[in-house]
Amino acid sequence: MQIYFEEDFFVIQYDKVKKIIIAQWKIPPTSQEFRNSMEVMIDAIQHFNTGKIVFDTLALGALLDADQEWVSFDWYGRAVEAGYAQVAFVLSPDVFTKMFEEETVKRTTDRIPTAYFDNKLAAVEWINNF
Repeated sequence: MQIYFEEDFFVIQYDKVKKIIIAQWKIPPTSQEFRNSMEVMIDAIQHFNTGKIVFDTLALGALLDADQEWVSFDWYGRAVEAGYAQVAFVLSPDVFTKMFEEETVKRTTDRIPTAYFDNKLAAVEWINNF
């Protein structure tokens, strides 16, 4: 695994063999940290020329409504233009957090293939076989 970007709250890694980007939230980010990290994600998609992404959101926490709107209606379209093509989310087992994260994704129209998992291994396996 190659580390592309790392801060105390977020890391983006690239699996050279599987050609998959794996992004993991380490702790809940501030709104600005979240948005900056998602901008770096677009750069990583272009840099590695892959749209297969695994987002490990176990430690993401709740996003502000404004950030949910931004990711759905601003970031998402730009990410797709950059090559974002398939996504697997590793979700928290907490029912409320899981519902919140799935609801954020549902806001976006014209969804790319999306799947939800309770562990990273299953998410990587799904996206690798896509």
